[in-house]
Amino acid sequence: MCLPGQPPAAPATAGEALSAISAGLDYLNAADVASLTSAEQAPGIDQINKALMQLDETTQQNSALVEENAATAKTLEHQSSEMSERVSIFNVDQAEASPPPAVRAA
Repeated sequence: MCLPGQPPAAPATAGEALSAISAGLDYLNAADVASLTSAEQAPGIDQINKALMQLDETTQQNSALVEENAATAKTLEHQSSEMSERVSIFNVDQAEASPPPAVRAA
């Protein structure tokens, strides 16, 4: 231990260093430790909050895209059904249908 106004002496052994560290920690009260810890953790917590907000935004965008794709699929299904009804009036005899002409190489 040092007297007020004097610099602390360098510890000679690891045990003395540990004692000096322990005495320094005893000096800090619980509120100081909590304040320091929370100040150190604040940037990390802020980054986590930003990442969670980005994940939430992306999830909402994906949900909107899924709903849009489902609506498009229903529209295509409806259009396909209408097209099938419209072309059903044509009767083509498969035996009379001729294959398309072959393309010859030049």
